[in-house]
Amino acid sequence: LTFENVDTRTWQVDKTWAHLYYARLMITGAFFSGALESGSTATQKVLILGLGGGVINNFFSDGTDKGNIHVTSVDNDPIMVKIAKKWYDLQESSRHKVVIDDAVQFVNKAAATERKYDVILVDVCYNKVRKLMCPIDELLNDTVVENMNKIVKNHGAVLVNVVTSDGTISPFDH
Repeated sequence: LTFENVDTRTWQVDKTWAHLYYARLMITGAFFSGALESGSTATQKVLILGLGGGVINNFFSDGTDKGNIHVTSVDNDPIMVKIAKKWYDLQESSRHKVVIDDAVQFVNKAAATERKYDVILVDVCYNKVRKLMCPIDELLNDTVVENMNKIVKNHGAVLVNVVTSDGTISPFDH
């Protein structure tokens, strides 16, 4: 570090590496499951339910040769989209779009249109400490699970971030 680069607001975001452990697991799961093929020229579609800071989205859309991956991210909170764009350099493009919508409603609408994805990543969590923090109960509803099955391709994968708690999570870690 030097005096000239001490301001972290000016640092470039490294989109080639997911620094969050769970994000790395979800990303590698998409490839190890065989649902995504690295370097493929075929269009591969990823649906991410839950944006957060956009770490997973950024990895898929960083421009390196992971393949022809098209990402649709869904989040119900426009503030999260602003945060992801301002602080994590999230950029929408023809291959990466963000939809502000409820994840359950998005899945149900997609099932009605017969839209298909190679991978669905479920990363929607509660903002309060509870035994099951991720995913939210609504995404575990039988109809929603059936609709996820309808919109994932036959050889696709649905990967779910599961976070449990015994209620002792510190406010700092939450």
